[in-house]
Amino acid sequence: MLRTIQAVTATIFLAGHAVPVAAEPIIRAVLVDGNAYVSPLLNIRSGEPNWEETGGNFTLLSQPLNAPQGLQVKLKLTDVVEAQTNMSILHRWQVDKDRVHFLSYHPFGDAAFNIVSYPLDIVRNLGKASTSIKETADRKQKFDQTRISVHSPMLIRTVSRSLNSWNAGFVVYDILPVAQNQYECYVSAPEDGQNRITRLISSRTKKDVRIEWSEDGVWSAKFGSRFYSTSNGDDRFFINEEGNVYFAPREAKPAKAGKPLKELWLDWKIKPVNALIHDVDNAKWYAFTKDQYFEVKDPIKPLSHKLNIVRADKATEALEIAAKCGRVIRGLPEPKVK
Repeated sequence: MLRTIQAVTATIFLAGHAVPVAAEPIIRAVLVDGNAYVSPLLNIRSGEPNWEETGGNFTLLSQPLNAPQGLQVKLKLTDVVEAQTNMSILHRWQVDKDRVHFLSYHPFGDAAFNIVSYPLDIVRNLGKASTSIKETADRKQKFDQTRISVHSPMLIRTVSRSLNSWNAGFVVYDILPVAQNQYECYVSAPEDGQNRITRLISSRTKKDVRIEWSEDGVWSAKFGSRFYSTSNGDDRFFINEEGNVYFAPREAKPAKAGKPLKELWLDWKIKPVNALIHDVDNAKWYAFTKDQYFEVKDPIKPLSHKLNIVRADKATEALEIAAKCGRVIRGLPEPKVK
């Protein structure tokens, strides 16, 4: 039974600074091939619903949309997402039609930030629920053979410089895969009374040449909370933890640095976004409030639903809510309990 959770704003203290966050994080989920996926971490500072096992390894939980309840797949990859539980390292991940991507962090060495990916087919083929979240040696070998890691030196410099400054607790970021081994990274940091959001893009001119990162756009934003980045064609959108939606259109000519983001969801104070669902099969993103949902695009065109979508602090609750949202998006009935 879902607990009714009010989407209120609270304050936590990171690195000696007060950081405004929602009482519960936005539910972040993906729909692929008739399944809903969430990726939790135990550490609440990561901004994700809690999972019962300790550690910062990347984990996927899955539930089919046509099943009434129950965990279908428990998967724990070998990469560390958050190496130190006392640090505020955000958990960031994405799924496209071919691969699972996530940001791996390690506090030491010159490879502190890497974007890691695995083929989605490996996840699809795990048709049975695992008895334990820990991977067996043979499954681990399959993952290791197909692992791709994108080194991100410019991302390291940009994020690490901000993390090491006085405003470290306010630095937030997200990643978006845009093509094979190509990514966008969005970093938000305080500047002159508001926040500066910088887009970094990765590129590689030759197959064996190291990935390079370059700056490709800077916007100003009134919010400084955690956010998620989404796409609709060439347009980019940001959904912050307070449940608002902001718009950064792709322009023919580069926008003047610091151009303000456009605020799209004007009802966020009374109807904040509680769930953000990426419909990978149809290349669309959807935002759910307690009684409305809409595709994340400009303009927003909200539709009503009857699910009473609320935020969750546990991964299993978040997965169940994500599956309900997925049925609304796909026009599927609620499955009957046998």
